Amino acid sequence: MKKTLLELHRELDETENVIRACDTAQVYGLTLDSASFDKYNEAIERQKELMEEITAYEQMRGGIITHTQMMRKEPEL
Repeated sequence: MKKTLLELHRELDETENVIRACDTAQVYGLTLDSASFDKYNEAIERQKELMEEITAYEQMRGGIITHTQMMRKEPEL
């Protein structure tokens, strides 16, 4: 089943949280264990995939389509 745009953005946020947590740990001089480092790398790769999916989804939509009956403005005398 294909994910909705909202679900893709939520997953993108989750990967961003993992990446920020690891980056913050490294800023404070903490070392990452191998499991955390693997999660960090997986989050980066998944982010790339999600961005491609989101871009494809947004291009597929192509904007808003409206249907209306056009009315002429009455001339002022």
